[in-house]
Amino acid sequence: MGIFMDGIEKVTFKKGHIFFTEGDTGFFFFVIQDGEVEVYRETLRGNKHLDTLTEGQAFGEFALVSKEPRSATARAVTDGSAYKVSEENYKKLLGDLPGWATAILEGLIKRIRKTNEVMSDQTF
Repeated sequence: MGIFMDGIEKVTFKKGHIFFTEGDTGFFFFVIQDGEVEVYRETLRGNKHLDTLTEGQAFGEFALVSKEPRSATARAVTDGSAYKVSEENYKKLLGDLPGWATAILEGLIKRIRKTNEVMSDQTF
C-alpha cells in the first residue's frame, strides 16, 4: 500500500479479501485498477450475488454519499489493486474531474437498477 496522492491510497488485495461488510460504516470508496470484486448481500438462504465489478468501476460509494451503513459486502474474486478514495478527496475529485462524477453516478444508477431487478426476482 502507498499514498497515490493526498486522500487516495493505492491498495493491493488477494482473492477472498473483504473490503467491507454489510452494516459497516465508512466514508471511503474504491476504484478498481485491476482484478474483480464481488458485491453481495447475506440472506437467510445464503449470499445473494448483486454484481461483479472490474477495472475502472467504483464500489462503496453508496455509504459515502448516503452517510448510512454499508448496504452490501464487497469481496475480492481475484488478486488485484484498487484506489481507496477518502470522503475529502471524493469531494475534490467531483469538483476537479467532472468525468469521475459522471462515472460514479452511472455506476450508482446501473447497480440500483440491477439490485432492483434481483430483488424483484426473488424473495429473501
